[in-house]
Amino acid sequence: MNNILEMLVELSQATSVKKLPENIQFEIKNGDLYITMTPKGLISNMQDDCAAFEGWAILIKYWLSQYINLVYVIFSPISRDDYSKAEYMHYQRFIYRLHIFVNTYKWARYISNYSLEGYSTKGFVLNTPGSDSDVKVASHKEAQFERALVDIKPPFLCINDHQLPVGVFDTKVESSKQIMNSGAIDLWGIDGNVLNIYELKIASNKKVGIITELFFYVNILNDLMKHRINYEKNREYDDIRSFSLLYDAYQKRKISNVKGVFLSPSLHPLFFGGYKRKELEKASIIIKLLDFINESERLKAENIRFTYQYQQEL
Repeated sequence: MNNILEMLVELSQATSVKKLPENIQFEIKNGDLYITMTPKGLISNMQDDCAAFEGWAILIKYWLSQYINLVYVIFSPISRDDYSKAEYMHYQRFIYRLHIFVNTYKWARYISNYSLEGYSTKGFVLNTPGSDSDVKVASHKEAQFERALVDIKPPFLCINDHQLPVGVFDTKVESSKQIMNSGAIDLWGIDGNVLNIYELKIASNKKVGIITELFFYVNILNDLMKHRINYEKNREYDDIRSFSLLYDAYQKRKISNVKGVFLSPSLHPLFFGGYKRKELEKASIIIKLLDFINESERLKAENIRFTYQYQQEL
């Protein structure tokens, strides 16, 4: 692991990166990167360093591409009986995330006794604003930041509202049928046939997990708009936080493109490389990183794209 860290710092010039996270293991062997998930990583919030395998896989693969061909995510399946309901829901979200990830990148693989073959989202339904387990997950300062952007609606952003819940349930939104943890998309907006999804962070929050979070939210909403995941049928929904606009787009299949936006005044150093670089060079680096993230036949076929937007805190 220390050797990987040394190579990352040398090639990225991100000298402020002093260590790799605990409770997730990295090894380069025979030209491939192996990321081993610990039980803690499987049952932790996806934005935590030990759980955010997508973010670490992308950043390490990007910077060490000359040394890495394939990336393998290794995990041992866990038993529902050994963990709390909340912990097991994190694990079930991990399974969905891994399924998406290995089907997105040709260089991504997994090793486990658990098989993703035949994985299906059939029967999955999402909760809605005001429905069961509709919780706010942002920190207080970030929540204020969100509300300010909703009120201002800067012309260079497409924002309709904030805190769109994405708890996943089995056929019916009720506590006993919840599959994945409740969470909420920070900000979202519809521009014609494009659904914009924003993952917002304040300057002090520079976790690699922003990649994991945005990747999850974009893909869960893409599955929703393509009706691979659904809202419950035959029920009325309150128009809370502009939900009627989103629901109309879902029902009428108006959305054909989904754009995920990293929205922050700052990001983890590995997004930009060393802070001693000139600003123009930083911009060039993140454009190349975004190109790397977007280089996927699946993302292109599904009309999914990731971008970055600098946003000063308000």
